[in-house]
Amino acid sequence: MEVRHRFLTFLSFIVLMNLVGGFTTTTANPTDDLRKKKNELSNLRKEIKAYDRKIQDAMKKERASLSLLDALDRQMVLIRRFVSQLKREQSLIGEAIDRTRDSIAFLQARLQTLENDYASYVRSVYMHGRINTVGVPPLPSAYNELAIRIHYLRRLSEQHHIDMNEMRQVQSQLNAQRILLAEKLEENNRIITEKSHEETKLTSRISERKMVIEQLRKNQKIWRQELARKQKAEKALEGKIAELIERERIKKEQKLAERVREKTLKPGSLELFPSSSTSAGSFKRGTLPWPVSNGTISSRFGWHTHPELRTLTQNTGIDIAVPPGTDVHAVADGEVAAIWWLPSFGTLIILSHGDGFRTVYAHLSDVFVTEGNHVKQGQTIGRSGESVSGSTLHFELWKDREKQDPEAWLMNR
Repeated sequence: MEVRHRFLTFLSFIVLMNLVGGFTTTTANPTDDLRKKKNELSNLRKEIKAYDRKIQDAMKKERASLSLLDALDRQMVLIRRFVSQLKREQSLIGEAIDRTRDSIAFLQARLQTLENDYASYVRSVYMHGRINTVGVPPLPSAYNELAIRIHYLRRLSEQHHIDMNEMRQVQSQLNAQRILLAEKLEENNRIITEKSHEETKLTSRISERKMVIEQLRKNQKIWRQELARKQKAEKALEGKIAELIERERIKKEQKLAERVREKTLKPGSLELFPSSSTSAGSFKRGTLPWPVSNGTISSRFGWHTHPELRTLTQNTGIDIAVPPGTDVHAVADGEVAAIWWLPSFGTLIILSHGDGFRTVYAHLSDVFVTEGNHVKQGQTIGRSGESVSGSTLHFELWKDREKQDPEAWLMNR
């Protein structure tokens, strides 16, 4: 029975060591993920520092300028992305720390069990002489006792080596896990410090940006520059929409070619361009929810007289005056086709909804989605920000290459 008990204990050790190996392997996975992100984080650090120099140069030339505003905007976008990456990295490290702690707890318990079992076994043999003689052939009494004792002493010596090897292996694993835990805790503290520094820097840049905007609004010369920039940005946005349309067309043709090759669709079939899986069917005039739950329209779609310059200007969407930081929602199910930055539009999101419908959300201070994400109607995709023209959300609706009046598609309020 004693031999069987030791054998089962040894088998359980092998099984449990495999579990520890599982802990170790799992712990390494987050490290692999972190390694993949290091280059991206390093590039973001370089870009943020580059904009530090641009901001300093712009401030030396002029206290408030559109170039300074652009540099602040671009750096804030980078800082937000950087902080977001740091948060993901911290989450992965947190998982690694939890798993390493679980591994340490398991190894400590296993080591204690091995030590207790070994001590109990030694006491049983040497102190009490409890020797199992079942199955041993009968021999003269003195010789029988001596042979059995020699046999058990030899087995005890062998088991001693096995137990000591087990305990050394467990102790080595335990030490390695403790070192790993210390490294992960140190890395976690570094990330917390760096994240706090970048968040403080972001808060400072937000304050600086507000001051710059306030000064720019007082300068009529800036209004003329901003109008020219906006017209140029509108052309760039048109080009981006055309690019997305072309990209979608190529993607559909590739899918069609694959289906023809796989013989799931006959050449010449009417289903050349299968309908999109997104909910373009929800695009009915007067039925879409608004991208923000409050606010008033400060500039409608179409041609207007500029309030400061008294010149005729065109608005390609609608501007909704809302407090900074207002949640911005997707007006329909769709896919995040692009997250972009443009002068005069700031950070913007373009959603594709299928059947040629796209919506644009501009002047965002925060973005909660990434390109390729599928979003649901009403889902918060970002927060509104401020522009030279005020605290606003710029919203556009496109059908293929045609700009639509968003108010014609949104619900009456």
